[in-house]
Amino acid sequence: MLPILRLLAAAVGVIIAYRVLNGTMTNSLFKVPDLIAGGALVIAAVFPKGLANSALVIASTYALGVCSVALSGYLSAGRPADPLLMATMGINILTILMLAAKGADH
Repeated sequence: MLPILRLLAAAVGVIIAYRVLNGTMTNSLFKVPDLIAGGALVIAAVFPKGLANSALVIASTYALGVCSVALSGYLSAGRPADPLLMATMGINILTILMLAAKGADH
């Protein structure tokens, strides 16, 4: 299961960073936190096996926090949420739930 979660984390990290760097994301307030979240997910995905679980949980938790703030921006303005944002949040929640229960030794 860890290789799949690593692949998902890396994919989400690359997509987040690409959206910021491509200019798709227009809110300049979230550019730095999103870049940090994207980089953290990619870096956590390539950590060695012993550190990967903890790194993925930490990076996914941070990314989930950043995405939650972005979601509140959508909902408070009365706009529909971005489907990619919802998918990103779902993947982060899945990663946290699957790895946090196992601890750092799996």
